[in-house]
Amino acid sequence: MEAFHWFNPLVWWVARQIRLDREEICDQVAVDGRVEACRPYGLLMVQMALSRVPGLDQQPSSAVSLLGVSNLRVRGLRRRLRAL
Repeated sequence: MEAFHWFNPLVWWVARQIRLDREEICDQVAVDGRVEACRPYGLLMVQMALSRVPGLDQQPSSAVSLLGVSNLRVRGLRRRLRAL
């Protein structure tokens, strides 16, 4: 859909919202409602995000893209950690 409507900002916004919802659902599935799993998972997300900072890690982890943090921004990470 995005490929055909790349010029439409509404399609961009909807696609972004879908990605954010997908990340939130994946985070919920990862911790599976277990409070004790939230902290280790949150720390893992922070470590993955830091591995993407230039100069800290020469070869970024392939698991970064699996967690949806490949294009992570601080605000997005903060939102995801609060949701946990």
